[in-house]
Amino acid sequence: MWSRLFRTAYALCGDRDEAEDLLQDVLVKAYGSWGRVCRAADRDAYVRRMLVN
Repeated sequence: MWSRLFRTAYALCGDRDEAEDLLQDVLVKAYGSWGRVCRAADRDAYVRRMLVN
């Protein structure tokens, strides 16, 4: 999961360090709203959408 999300973040940012920061921020937010993430049909897609938004 991490590598796919990191590739998406890198494609959005174009910089490795910024991509890591973005992904870590999104994962913290996903953890905070884990109840909604768990109810999603595809958790990876839900977190990926959080990343893009």
